[in-house]
Amino acid sequence: MFLLIPMSIGSAGIAFNISASKPDQDAINKLTEEIATNPDDPVLYNKRGITYLKSRGTMGFFQSNYDVLAMSDFTKAIELNPDYAVAYINRGVAIMSRVDYNAGGKTPEAEKKAIEDYSQAIKIDPTHAIAYTNRSITYNIQKLYDLSLVDSTKAIELDPKDVNSYFSKAYALKRKHQNKEAIEVLRVLRSTSPSPLYYAKAGDWIRELGGTP
Repeated sequence: MFLLIPMSIGSAGIAFNISASKPDQDAINKLTEEIATNPDDPVLYNKRGITYLKSRGTMGFFQSNYDVLAMSDFTKAIELNPDYAVAYINRGVAIMSRVDYNAGGKTPEAEKKAIEDYSQAIKIDPTHAIAYTNRSITYNIQKLYDLSLVDSTKAIELDPKDVNSYFSKAYALKRKHQNKEAIEVLRVLRSTSPSPLYYAKAGDWIRELGGTP
């Protein structure tokens, strides 16, 4: 059974998958200095929050509380600019990142909070594909596959190159026992010529579903 891919975090339209890597303390220190000089700039808090999530190490994630620090920065960015859609998306990712890496954080309440943040981002900017993709993935985690399909379809409509949305849609279809439809979604993904990694991953999923890439 294939698993869902990680969620994406957004900044100025750029998406990337969260991964564990060596903490970039220099970048964090530099942003902290900039914030001290410009304490009312929501963009700086959003950037530092992203840095916390991107630069955490597997162990450093827990030791340095980077998940909590990231959520705090995104929350501050939102306080300074309540219409900052990207900060809502990123806070949702931080919440779900804690769910992924901390068994104690894996609760329906956390998932609900993340969905609320993605929904608020969509309310502010209904054209933000990443918000729909991440909400779709979270709905899949909650086994709300019909809602997931609505969001992943919208994400693909907004950004046909949003790889995560295709995987999320295929996953929801598979869970609804619609393997044929899931295979077609994955074939479309392969036709968009994504990275070799995703091209191969889509092929693996197609074979697992009983199809031919």
